[in-house]
Amino acid sequence: AELDGRANRLAHHLRASGVGAESLVGVLLERDVDLMVGLLAVWKAGAGYVPLDPVLPGARVSGMLTDAGARVLITRGGPVAGFEGTVIDVDADAAVIAARSSSRPQGRVDADGVAYVVFTSGSTGRP
Repeated sequence: AELDGRANRLAHHLRASGVGAESLVGVLLERDVDLMVGLLAVWKAGAGYVPLDPVLPGARVSGMLTDAGARVLITRGGPVAGFEGTVIDVDADAAVIAARSSSRPQGRVDADGVAYVVFTSGSTGRP
């Protein structure tokens, strides 16, 4: 129930940030509870996620977000150099997110919609 409530709050925050059906949201978090909350929230908002490894250089992360067309990034620790979209910092924005409704976001989520976009390793020099 706690996971569901936290994901709903973040989903409402994502929607308020312009995320909706067929949007892509970058998720740049370590493997912890916040990652699970973020992935579930993206789906609850009707969008798909772009998983990003925190060990990647900022320029590579920014390029992947640009290539995917993601305009929102969920992360911890602030902006990524070169990314010009909306950054949701799970620590800095925690109070704002916690104030959102814990109820399920309204609207249907299309089961045939985008779920995620995964980049290859970039063995050619570009992911």
